[in-house]
Amino acid sequence: MPSTIYRGDLAEISFGHESGLYFEYNIPASLRFSIQNDASNDSATIKFTAGAAGILVDDDENLLYPKNLLVGAKVRIKSAATYSSDDLSTGAVFTVIANNADEIEITPRLTHSGLSSAVDAVATDAIMIGPLGVPSPDTSNFTYAATSTAAAESVLTDQFVGLVSNITLPETKVDIKRYQVVGLGRDVAVQAPGRYTHTGGSFETNLHNARWFYYCLGTEVAKASAAADPYKSADQKSLYLGENIAPGQNWLQVSASDGWTGSPMPLVLHTSSGTAIAVGDYIVVNDDQVTVDSGTANNYLLPVVQHREVELASGKPAALNIFGSGSDAPHISPVEATRRYEIRRIVAINPAGRIYVDDPFNFAHEFTSTSTVNLTFFQFNSDSSEQSPNLVTTGISAGQIENSVTRLIYSRSTVPSFALETSIRNRDLGSYSTEQDEAAPGAAGDTKQLTRLFKGCKVTSFTFTADTDAAARLQVNFDSQLEYTDTGRLDDSAKGDRFIAHRMFENTANTPAARKEAGIESGTQKPFFFYDGTLTLGGRSIARATSFTLTGTNNTTQIYTISGNPQTSDLNADTLVQDAIPFGGKHSPSEVVEGKTDYSLTMEVILDDPIFLHELRSAKSFSDKGDSIRLSFLKQGAATPREQMTIWLEDFMLSEAPIPIPEDKGAVRATLKILPKTMRVVATDTLGHC
Repeated sequence: MPSTIYRGDLAEISFGHESGLYFEYNIPASLRFSIQNDASNDSATIKFTAGAAGILVDDDENLLYPKNLLVGAKVRIKSAATYSSDDLSTGAVFTVIANNADEIEITPRLTHSGLSSAVDAVATDAIMIGPLGVPSPDTSNFTYAATSTAAAESVLTDQFVGLVSNITLPETKVDIKRYQVVGLGRDVAVQAPGRYTHTGGSFETNLHNARWFYYCLGTEVAKASAAADPYKSADQKSLYLGENIAPGQNWLQVSASDGWTGSPMPLVLHTSSGTAIAVGDYIVVNDDQVTVDSGTANNYLLPVVQHREVELASGKPAALNIFGSGSDAPHISPVEATRRYEIRRIVAINPAGRIYVDDPFNFAHEFTSTSTVNLTFFQFNSDSSEQSPNLVTTGISAGQIENSVTRLIYSRSTVPSFALETSIRNRDLGSYSTEQDEAAPGAAGDTKQLTRLFKGCKVTSFTFTADTDAAARLQVNFDSQLEYTDTGRLDDSAKGDRFIAHRMFENTANTPAARKEAGIESGTQKPFFFYDGTLTLGGRSIARATSFTLTGTNNTTQIYTISGNPQTSDLNADTLVQDAIPFGGKHSPSEVVEGKTDYSLTMEVILDDPIFLHELRSAKSFSDKGDSIRLSFLKQGAATPREQMTIWLEDFMLSEAPIPIPEDKGAVRATLKILPKTMRVVATDTLGHC
């Protein structure tokens, strides 16, 4: 008889980017919305009155986003006239307190006059929903329905977390306020919920790629080595950026002059005989023409380090450039500057040439009449076709990556947020809806599935460890802003799972191509081991290092704000227990802000000379470019490029270098404590975007 209790081996975890949502009137041509203030509450309703297939709002005006998952998100309104009193230029910010079907409810109400009835948007009006707490939409697999049994909702939390054996979730803790009152005895007279906190998340993963360093550090530059120009109407034709991209923007516009056409999808091919570009493919923004200094022509490099000046003039050595010449160019010298190359997954496309992506862009990409930003594409297939990254697993080229992706990860001003999905059940079956062949709630075979999303997650600290006992390991500590729970099983009738949980090897990474897209391509799951690594310190190769532990902190802070919220439960429901996010999120943090970074390194070495002691005594600053600490891993194989990862620590000082006399009369071991200023990671792999 199957177990009727929850079991750890039937738990699932996955994660995904947070990107925000952007809705602009008439883009595509049919998109319409209105805004109306609630006469009885301090709130307003954004209502979609027309949509279009293939974008974020369907033909029935339904938002392709799970019911009430937007709660807590921040909204800004762009409007020159219609809602001008609440335009983003005035500093007005609103908070989502509910979303369902074709409506998004926000608080507070708008101050613009005349909104006692619905006022339709006009040209250039837009609704901007920020990325924090907003997992990327899954427009391809989303089915809206009023009842939970007919709904099949999801977001793009479909990525493999890593080789994780256990995880601590940032479970909800309620700060219960208790008060005694004079005249009512000694017992508690008043008890009410205060703050909700979702902190203390943690997991340790054996690193098989560098993906989690992006969430630890915050900025990624990536380039696909074989993303060719796309084809249109069987003729090779480059596609270019048509409007500026601002940092934090989650969409881009293709140049209208390139004839981007098609309904509902563009008639643009990956290769001359390949398939058309579609949702789920990856777009590469190749920005070679950024002008950093107006006095320097063709000055396309961007500084990576901030603690010293970096020469950015064109014609500098390739070592300055992550995409320089040579098969191992990024790993030879510290990377000081880079081009603004970015890769993103496509989540929606409309015929007007607007492409929505699954993570906001890190950099500004400038569209001008004298410079072009080239756009290329690739998709994940089971082989190397359609520019797909692919690991060769057999033959003389085993270990080689075809169409490899090279990325640079480093710290700048922010760290990205992510959403972590977790589900648990009592038998090895999936979600229940009319689209899933599983037992209904209450039936004999019911899995009693519980699905939750921890959204607005940011890494608070991390510890990277490499030693001679095991694989390279990364411990990630994170907090969550809000916790969403699928409450479809609490409906009065037609009970079911509104949210279709991702089960990594049952319905998500269940084909070779899908495994690749989820970040666990067959053959890549082997972690980096100590025997794959080499270590250099201060320009000298360290042959007798036995362990390497790097710790970093982001000093993130959760901020609670005074923000009224008239909503006590979700739209179209009267029972508080049905809230996917209790109290419309008003008890949870409004913002999660990162602070200063701080890195420290401890390394145990077997001593054979007194050099470290002398350098400690003189408080030497290892600030020259050749003095960097470099820890490199290169997976085994017969050809290049192969999976590799290099960690750079620069401009450091030794704070401790004790030289103890061992009791066992054996080798003298010193544990060095090193304080670096910066950290960078360069990796080559088959991931599209971390």
